[in-house]
Amino acid sequence: LFSAKESVYKAWFPLTGSWLDFAEADIEILVDPGAASRGRLRVELLVPGPVVGGRRRDVLEGRWTVRDGLVATSVVVPHT
Repeated sequence: LFSAKESVYKAWFPLTGSWLDFAEADIEILVDPGAASRGRLRVELLVPGPVVGGRRRDVLEGRWTVRDGLVATSVVVPHT
């Protein structure tokens, strides 16, 4: 979960220039069907999200995977 929250912050900070506390985002971890070691992240920001491409982004999406004992996560902010 820490890796996922860190990915949210890394997407958030360049857009806002402000701190995002761990308690200000809820993350839902979804497992891909038939693949227990990878899936999606759905992030609901509990504070007003950044405005990108003229739209406020209060929900972000991401991916996660576990391989060779490592966890990798990413969060993407659409620009359109």
